[in-house]
Amino acid sequence: ALHLGEHQGSTLAGCDLVVLSPGVPPGLVDALIHSSSLNGDGPRRVTSEFAFAVGEIQDLGVPIAAVTGTNGKTTVTTFTAQLLQALGKECIACGNIGRPLSDVALSLRGQEGEGEAREAPDAVVIEVSSYQLEMPSGFWPKAAAL
Repeated sequence: ALHLGEHQGSTLAGCDLVVLSPGVPPGLVDALIHSSSLNGDGPRRVTSEFAFAVGEIQDLGVPIAAVTGTNGKTTVTTFTAQLLQALGKECIACGNIGRPLSDVALSLRGQEGEGEAREAPDAVVIEVSSYQLEMPSGFWPKAAAL
C-alpha cells in the first residue's frame, strides 16, 4: 500500500515486510516499528531497497559484481561491465551509476510496466555506496572491488 504524509504506528499494521526507500535512515522508522510491534501486528522484517533488490536478483541465480569505495566507483563499474560485454557476456551495469537496482530486479521478474520477464543476464555489476551497505542483508556478491 502507498501512504503519503506522516506515518503512524497503525500504518504498518499487518505488514510482513517494510522496504526502506534509499536515503531513509533506519533509525527514523525505529519508533514507528516499535509502536506497531507493541500491538503485535508490526512488520516481521525491515530491509533496505538495496537488500530487497539484491535478494530478488540473487534468487534468480544471476552473479553480481559489486563496486564500492571512495573514488572511481563509476569508472570501475563501467569498465567491468564493458569488459564482460567484450567477452560476449550479457551484463547490466546499475546502482548509483544510473539505473536503479530495483528497476533491474523488477524487469527480471517481469513486473516493470506491462512487460514480460526478460531473460536473466550473465551478470549484474552494481555501483554501491557505503550507506547502502549499512543495513545488514544476505548480500554475497560473486566479485567485489573496493
